[in-house]
Amino acid sequence: YTVVAFIHKTNPFESHDRLKISQGSLHDQTSVNKAVKGSEAVISALGSWGTKDKNTLTRGMHAIIPAMENSNIKRLITLTGSGAAWSQDNANLFDKASHKLLGLAAPKILKDGEEHLRLLESSKLNWTCIRSPVMSKKTANTYKLDYTPPSLVSRVPRSAVTKCMLDQIKNSSYLRKAPHIHKA
Repeated sequence: YTVVAFIHKTNPFESHDRLKISQGSLHDQTSVNKAVKGSEAVISALGSWGTKDKNTLTRGMHAIIPAMENSNIKRLITLTGSGAAWSQDNANLFDKASHKLLGLAAPKILKDGEEHLRLLESSKLNWTCIRSPVMSKKTANTYKLDYTPPSLVSRVPRSAVTKCMLDQIKNSSYLRKAPHIHKA
């Protein structure tokens, strides 16, 4: 792939002939429009941990969705935490209790992930949202996707999440769905 990386501060990437850096802010629609223009798909791995307002995913979708629609880009792959509830979930009592605990521990983060999912659902895009538990630094590229929430102590390698998100560009099995990722 040829990749455009949208960054807001310093560039963490090594130079590569198939990598273009686009610097801007999610609060500046013009810079988001410019970053996505000409793309076939958008992958968003935004996160709210470590931010003041804890609304980065929601803010991102408020900018990314219209930018994609204006450029006639249909495919969007996003990432959120495994605790974010999706309208199509069929949660059992244990899942509901886990969700309640996460809501007590990180209410703004949970709300951000869920609002992000609502924005995706109300869009006309061909989106897939991967819901991930805590990511580890282990290097493994195998994963499985399903609709079973992982346990509160589950971990999945960051490299597997990356591979999964890339795989979704061409995979239509999870269009307009929010599966959970698990280590395989």
